[in-house]
Amino acid sequence: MKPAAPKFEKADLYGRQKVVARSFGFLHLPLIILALLTLNTTWEILRANLIRAGNSDGFLKVSLFDLPTSASLLGVTAGLILARQQWARSIRPSIGTEIDLLSVADDVQAWNICFLNAGPGTGVIEEVAYSIEANKYDDTDRNWITFNQAFTALTGLGLVPDRDFHLKWIGAGGYPLVPKTGRRDKHVVAWFTTESLRKFEDFEFRLRIRDMAGDLHERKQVLKYFLPPHIKPSVASGIDQRPQVAASEGGQEPSVVERVIQQAPSKPTHLYLMVGLSAFAWIWILSRSRGRSCRKS
Repeated sequence: MKPAAPKFEKADLYGRQKVVARSFGFLHLPLIILALLTLNTTWEILRANLIRAGNSDGFLKVSLFDLPTSASLLGVTAGLILARQQWARSIRPSIGTEIDLLSVADDVQAWNICFLNAGPGTGVIEEVAYSIEANKYDDTDRNWITFNQAFTALTGLGLVPDRDFHLKWIGAGGYPLVPKTGRRDKHVVAWFTTESLRKFEDFEFRLRIRDMAGDLHERKQVLKYFLPPHIKPSVASGIDQRPQVAASEGGQEPSVVERVIQQAPSKPTHLYLMVGLSAFAWIWILSRSRGRSCRKS
């Protein structure tokens, strides 16, 4: 019996960028048209075979497009969907995050959280949300809050703005995320001094951007989880430490890569299956049409 996948912290998966919404007009609508054309082509093939067998029922006269027209439209639509996917991949922005040390005053250093676009395409900010874990670790998803709510929560912990922390307000569509060309092409989200990090368990933010193809991308970043190992003990809050990850088979703890692979989401097989079936039907129809023309000649 295959052992169950071990529990792990949510931050293990935060290094990945994911698409949370696709464009309806650029992808879902063509897929609907492709499905309708596939049904019509299948019906035309079935109708032609039944008529050839001698059936002349009334429902066999129902036809939206004839077989050659339906097959041509099917092939064109399938090609457009594949071209759209390749184009969307070529202009996809890649959201990167960075945590580095920043000097904010004399003998005062802070951990600076930044994000950047390392991909070839330009994106526009749709949403920036925050989540603050003030006390003990909770295995359930916490609520994402707005800038004002996060600012109020941090000041409620006794932190002083621009002395213990700085939280930058980033609105939707504030500025385009152009591809990074140098060290300056990164955007600050927040910074916290080492002393202020002891006042809460963890801080995370979620960034959502929309690319030129209409797809919505999401990236999350956890602050304390990705700090250097020698820094983590000095900024630990000491309140209800998080549970250890269960050991895998053989007594060794699974690596982060193994845990990410075990929890990797399934690929959109329905898209590839539909396009493959449509292409197969199109090729089969063309071969049948060529065979008929050869017999007539």
